[in-house]
Amino acid sequence: MRDDDHHTLFLEGDETLPPSATMAVGSAPGDAERRALEALRGQVEPLALGATLGQGGMGLVRLGVQTRLGREVAVKTLRPGIDPNIGIGLLQEAWVTGALEHPNIVPIYDVSLDAEGLPRIVLKRIEGTSWTDILDDPSLLPEADRADPVAWHLGILVSVCRAIEFAHSRGILHRDLKPDNIMVGRFGEVYLLDWGIAVSLDSRADGRFPLARDQRYPTGTPIYMAPEMALDDGEALCPESDVFLLCGLLFRVLAGRPPRSGSSIGEVLGQVFEPIPIHPDWPEDLRVLLERGLSLDPGARPPASAVREAIELHLRRRGALDLLDRAREGLAGLLALLDRADDVDRIEVYNRFGACRFGLHEVLAHWPEHRGAAADLRTLLERMVRYEIGQRDPRAARVLLADLDAPPPDLEQGIAAIEAAITADRERLAQLAAEADTEAGARTRWVALAGLAFIWGGSPVILPLFGIPPGYPRAMGVAVAQFVATGIVLAVTHRVMMRTRVNRALLSLLLLEPMINFLLLLASLQWDLDVDQATVLELLLATTLVNVGAFLVDRRVLISGMVFVASSIFTILRPDLVRLVATPCIAVMVLNTLWLWKSPAQAD
Repeated sequence: MRDDDHHTLFLEGDETLPPSATMAVGSAPGDAERRALEALRGQVEPLALGATLGQGGMGLVRLGVQTRLGREVAVKTLRPGIDPNIGIGLLQEAWVTGALEHPNIVPIYDVSLDAEGLPRIVLKRIEGTSWTDILDDPSLLPEADRADPVAWHLGILVSVCRAIEFAHSRGILHRDLKPDNIMVGRFGEVYLLDWGIAVSLDSRADGRFPLARDQRYPTGTPIYMAPEMALDDGEALCPESDVFLLCGLLFRVLAGRPPRSGSSIGEVLGQVFEPIPIHPDWPEDLRVLLERGLSLDPGARPPASAVREAIELHLRRRGALDLLDRAREGLAGLLALLDRADDVDRIEVYNRFGACRFGLHEVLAHWPEHRGAAADLRTLLERMVRYEIGQRDPRAARVLLADLDAPPPDLEQGIAAIEAAITADRERLAQLAAEADTEAGARTRWVALAGLAFIWGGSPVILPLFGIPPGYPRAMGVAVAQFVATGIVLAVTHRVMMRTRVNRALLSLLLLEPMINFLLLLASLQWDLDVDQATVLELLLATTLVNVGAFLVDRRVLISGMVFVASSIFTILRPDLVRLVATPCIAVMVLNTLWLWKSPAQAD
């Protein structure tokens, strides 16, 4: 190693030195440094006082310079005219503050007596802004934090909580927490100032610390003070007294004003033992914290560490709160939409529902115990269940109902009623479909029609074999034979044929035709009509019944109906050929129906 001059110190040729080793580089004093050293030797007064920075009831704070360090400091002394005998209070403040070495508490550099023998405290000079000024003027906030000023102020309060936690760990109460006593530095530093009325809870503390038990008069700032601080009993003071003040600061951040107000100290002190109302629109977790922290009963208040942890947790969850706000806006819009007429667009309803439910689920995923989000989700699901009940969609309603814990009984009853109504409707539709089914009883119907076709078609041929001449007697005999045959078929097949509307209509027409035909023959006989003319009327009646039956039973039978229409027109013109035409018409109808129903699709 070589050090042939005083300007450089370095290592040479030492290969064993690790790369992380520190190499010191220094320099010998030059002319400026030598003059500074000479000035230091010649100084008698190490502190030079400058302009006044501020003053309070007893103290005066001036700018100072520690001449030996060249460092600007704040110097706190008694105000001119103040009784020197109360200077012990200033010293006690210095001793308390000096015992609390913490990043959020202003450091004390020195305590001494000035030339007049009065106490003088030298402390770090804080360059910054009072928290009160920032609370009152949002433009003083850092530009990046102006979008969410509450979050920024809560961060300041967390630092204050840390200072109070540390003080409490040393048995010290501050007793005067308020925005005026909190300074925010240019680079975000937070300092809790003014420990002038701080007291110790430790009875073993030496005489430098005032004891809480010795306090015999109300002390503090009335708009913030805890109820026990207004008593003439120092034994009532406790760490929870400072917790009340911390929550008073939280109230100030959220409300934009102190917890109490009044035109006089007496008016404000009259409110000290009254509960402080908490606004219902504030974040739920902070409301719960305020309800505990501002309790009139100190035993109900949490420790300072719990206040800090609750605020920090709120800050971590603040993004979830923003999401909750948007979800609540969506919920309000959805409820307004559902309260309108029933013709709302279902797709729009479910788009809004999906977005709202997603937001609420996300909030509860990050904050499971959030009662407001859980209540909003319940409101959303219940309203959607009622919507689906109104839409007569029990399946969708039950899917939504499954997400509800202990759903209201009326929702289950409403779904059950819709299910019962839908089941009844389906049963009625099934019954109607069964009655309209042309395949039901098709085999029996086919057999019955085949038998009736044989009887109806064969009776005009069989009756002459019994020697019955053409005329009204034979025509009436045919009608009676057809009616009797149809009645017999109905008696034999009614169990099957009466099941469906199709078969009932068919049998009704088959019974009506011979009955009306017989009456028509009686009328024709009474009117002295020729039997052929009466037969034309019979054909017109058959034409009507065939076409009515086609519309009621099976429109494919209209093929026969059209044949009957053509035959009726022909016989009106040529009544003498009616017997020649009537039998083929009946044959066409029988063949038509037997062909249509030749392959019954359903067993009887």
